[in-house]
Amino acid sequence: MAKLDPSLLAHVLKNVRFKTTDELIQLMNELEVSLMELMRSKPGITREQIENLPDEVLKEKIRQEYLTKEDFNDFSISSEKVDRLFGTASSVCQQCGNEQTFCSCVNHSSGNTDEATRLKHEIIAGVALADDIRDALQNRIITEEDLLALHLSHELIDKIRNYHEVTCYFPDIIELPALRNNATDVYFLGMPGSGKSTMLASLMSYGDRHRLYKRNTINRHGTEYLNDLIMGFDQGYLPKSTQLKFVNYIAVDFRHSEKENVYQQLNFLDMAGEQFKSVAEKGVHNFRAYQEYFKNDNPKCLIFMLDYFDKRIARQDLLRQNINLQQVLAVLEDFGILERTEFVYLVVTKADLFPTEDKTQFVKDYVERDYGNFFMTCKEYKNKYGFKLKYFPYSIGPTVFSYILKESNPLDNPFLDYYPKLLSDQILNDATYIKPKGRWF
Repeated sequence: MAKLDPSLLAHVLKNVRFKTTDELIQLMNELEVSLMELMRSKPGITREQIENLPDEVLKEKIRQEYLTKEDFNDFSISSEKVDRLFGTASSVCQQCGNEQTFCSCVNHSSGNTDEATRLKHEIIAGVALADDIRDALQNRIITEEDLLALHLSHELIDKIRNYHEVTCYFPDIIELPALRNNATDVYFLGMPGSGKSTMLASLMSYGDRHRLYKRNTINRHGTEYLNDLIMGFDQGYLPKSTQLKFVNYIAVDFRHSEKENVYQQLNFLDMAGEQFKSVAEKGVHNFRAYQEYFKNDNPKCLIFMLDYFDKRIARQDLLRQNINLQQVLAVLEDFGILERTEFVYLVVTKADLFPTEDKTQFVKDYVERDYGNFFMTCKEYKNKYGFKLKYFPYSIGPTVFSYILKESNPLDNPFLDYYPKLLSDQILNDATYIKPKGRWF
């Protein structure tokens, strides 16, 4: 079984102190939970649980995870047990105090001991960042052999070695050209880390791969952003959410049907989650300049990205997102955007982790249950303004080290075609078709 997603792992670790020895071994072997994760989780496993684990199991984990005696200091393990695990004084390294077989000090491993060991622990736990591993490789803190010993494939190591951050300059509002008229404005909305830019990257990569759109160069910042997104995503690298400005937009024309030269003009607006979070929590006084910018007669599509996680292990995050998203809706109404909105999509990410086969029904149940008041607010605005309200699952497949797509080849990763096609088809079906000199209804 593949390593657990961090949010699901947190749920597994919540009651780890009540696990039997056999259950702990099953967690480590079948669910690929590391011993370090069991030890560092809160409240974490107990001294008795560690003492009861067979020596051969612990020795194997010590080898795999580069654990040291210091990692066991907080558990008051019996000296007999420690001697059996790490060897007696005659066979230990004089620098780090571990048996030579398990020693990770500078004489027996590459790079700085503390930094290398810490990074190896983070890699095993699945919380290391791609750029940290890349920099450690470049600075010889760790080696390719170290990563192979941690069960990273040659292909993944190559991706890490060549990893580059996918970021793009978000211009100040005075640098942005006006949104083009006779187009549908498609807003990508959500809190930081919700996956908006990643979804936009996958959608644009899909459209480029299948020759579904033509570009418009009205906004050079948007053209640069489009290029960065596609180049990064096709290599398996995901965009980072670090923008200090609020919006960038990409003007493209998606092919409306199988007929050539029949296109739907779309303005894709990527709204920085960091700034929306600020608007939601601190008010709109620094945001008023954008009100005039967004004001036009174009029909609107609002796509809200919602994180998927178990409310039992991330209840505060759910509550915070629920509250903030409601505030964002209020801002959009205040700016007059809802008056021209034709459809609103509620998109839940990480569909590959959903516990049911019926992904669409799961999204509906999940949103109505765990984002209840946000959903009710959407329904009230739907009745008030008459837009369509729909639910969608979305996934790009498994990721590793936060910013690397585990499988970036569409032939091996069907998510890269299935979900972008689902979303783009729906946008084209719902959007009012606009001719150069008017609309077709």
